[in-house]
Amino acid sequence: MVPLGSCRGAAALRPYATAVLPTLCALMAALAGAQDSAPTPYFDARTHRPEYVGPGREIPPPKDLTSIDIAFFGPADANDPEWGDAWRGATLAIEDANAASGYRGLPFRLLSAWSENPWGSGVADLAKLVYTRGVWAIVGGVNGATTHLAEQIVAKAQLSLVNPGGTDPSVNFTNVPWMFTLPATDDRQAPLLVHALRGAHADEGWSVVTTTDRDAASAWRTISAAQALHGLPAPVHQVVLAPAQADYRESVVDVARSEGRAVLVLASARDAARIVKALRSQGHHGQIVGGATIGRRAFVAEAGVAAEGVVFPLLFDPQQPEALAFVARFRERWSAAPDFLAAHTYAAVQLIVDAVRRAGPNRVLIRDALAAPPASPGVAGPITWDPTGRNTQPLTLGAWHDGRAECLGKSAATDRKP
Repeated sequence: MVPLGSCRGAAALRPYATAVLPTLCALMAALAGAQDSAPTPYFDARTHRPEYVGPGREIPPPKDLTSIDIAFFGPADANDPEWGDAWRGATLAIEDANAASGYRGLPFRLLSAWSENPWGSGVADLAKLVYTRGVWAIVGGVNGATTHLAEQIVAKAQLSLVNPGGTDPSVNFTNVPWMFTLPATDDRQAPLLVHALRGAHADEGWSVVTTTDRDAASAWRTISAAQALHGLPAPVHQVVLAPAQADYRESVVDVARSEGRAVLVLASARDAARIVKALRSQGHHGQIVGGATIGRRAFVAEAGVAAEGVVFPLLFDPQQPEALAFVARFRERWSAAPDFLAAHTYAAVQLIVDAVRRAGPNRVLIRDALAAPPASPGVAGPITWDPTGRNTQPLTLGAWHDGRAECLGKSAATDRKP
């Protein structure tokens, strides 16, 4: 071995340095150049259209069918305070389908799987519906977390899921060709919410209140990225709260009394309502902007007069022509106005019913039919899938006024950029 500290060692290494150093310098220069340019991903799940190319299309329909069963991942309770509107929308769609002769005289049936712990017995019950009851598709989940749970079953069982309630975009980034999402996802909502905050003078200071549940955390990650991208200053206050608290007043004192003129609230519908009530009771008189859950009927029912003027992404406009008959029918059936969860759940069942009628009882052919939805708009608007299976319908801002969700107009800020 040559001692590196000696003159003899340096002389011995000189030929190696002469040969290697130019290569190292070139490599370092290439790496520096790569850091200055945007990386090109090997695979971009946001632009890839997954396809199913396996077997199954050749399987004939069963001969002993007595009904066409569809799974529903949510509570079968029209009076459930958080998710009852989803069951109402799904039930109404099944009733309308069967009033129109079902599928060749066979009735459609909605089979619910749910528990207060959907991560335990709830998803286990859904698996039983899929593997032992032979359902032909799944409607669900009622939010992003339950949709991710159902996705694990869908990927293995190879049957379609139409998601009416989850807005987490990563649900459709898993390269699973069986997933379809109806409501506009968080990445489309985020620029619109930044636009709303700017309109509320958030450049002069704003705050954010979120809960620790999965959907709120996911929405905040997306919105904070959009806030930085669009040059909105960081919030002056950020408060992260545990969900399902009865009273948030002490937790939001600093936010309510800060110099921030706007507050962004991200939580489930009922938690968001309690947070908004707490902000108002503690003296916040500025603009409140919220995520899509604030457009839920459960929010305004809990918030009462505190909901007045709160701004949110309007995922369902009841004043659109294609919605009017549905709204009237829903009111007649349930003595209440439908929200976006009710409308999208109704549309999800309608899509599956239409796919079964076009394709017959065959899981793969039903998936193919869902991938090419009808050209006519559904009750929640036109349906056009992007490559990942997410609906690209136009998105607007809304606000609560006298207990009604009103459209504030369209915004070009909703375009999604891959």
